[in-house]
Amino acid sequence: ALTITGSDLLADVVSVHLPVQSFWPALKPSVALDPAPVAMVVSGGFSSADVMVSGLSFDARIWLALGDLAHGVIPVSVGICIALLAQRLLRGDPFDRRMSRAAFATASFVGAGGLIWQLCSGIGESIASAQVLAVTGWTIDESEVVGDNLSAIGWPLPSVAGLVDSWPIAAALAIAAVGVAIRYGETVTADRAALKRETEGLV
Repeated sequence: ALTITGSDLLADVVSVHLPVQSFWPALKPSVALDPAPVAMVVSGGFSSADVMVSGLSFDARIWLALGDLAHGVIPVSVGICIALLAQRLLRGDPFDRRMSRAAFATASFVGAGGLIWQLCSGIGESIASAQVLAVTGWTIDESEVVGDNLSAIGWPLPSVAGLVDSWPIAAALAIAAVGVAIRYGETVTADRAALKRETEGLV
């Protein structure tokens, strides 16, 4: 995650998931396919492209880097939580207060990190799309092309990245539910330990 973030900020060429308006390349009128495909596209097209971009402005780089950094937090937090759980299991004491805290912290990182990742990456990708694809004028030396719009010359148009998905919230709630179960186990374990001490005191 840190390597990708550093690459977003400092590399000459940046990897970008570039959103575009629905685009399908059109053949010149003089082109004839022989034999022609049995099926043909009548509507729709590509809505994104994974590209390497040079000359990207620093504002786009910042948003992309923040998105990649937030994305990297998710597996790291989950990995730390799993490592703590494995450590407690090996010790034979999985219901420790630190485990429920770790689960709730992981849920927060997954929920917030997932939303921040999508939001920051979407803003960065939208800025990159505008910088790569926005064109205000052109010249052409092709008599077969008719029209005064970019689609007529086969150029894709910039677009805004899609809406933020809510899956991080669902994942965070699932992890929080595990934390609640662990907290219940911690309470039961503590009650049993207290009862055992009281019983030993009576004896």
